[in-house]
Amino acid sequence: MTDLIELKSTYEQEAPALAMAKALVERKLAACVHVSGPVISAFVWDGAPQLEPEWMLTAKTRADLFEAAAAAISEAHPYDLPCITATPMTATAAFRDWVVRETGG
Repeated sequence: MTDLIELKSTYEQEAPALAMAKALVERKLAACVHVSGPVISAFVWDGAPQLEPEWMLTAKTRADLFEAAAAAISEAHPYDLPCITATPMTATAAFRDWVVRETGG
């Protein structure tokens, strides 16, 4: 059985998040990508607390594609240190099979 993940990253603006969503699907690094927002992120940057709106990219993909997808995001991301995380995902057999098929697995 192929392990699936839900990969997430945040963007300061909607347009780059949408462009990355399209790129991940076109490159078969994800089967499906949602872009939602704005969400409000609280964090410390350069020693100062921040409270900023961001756009959340959420991709459904295979666990073995994490490094390639993360590299693609990092290469094009406007942030100095993009947040790129992944969480194991449990899915129905039919959905899992679709993700595997759409990502060339």
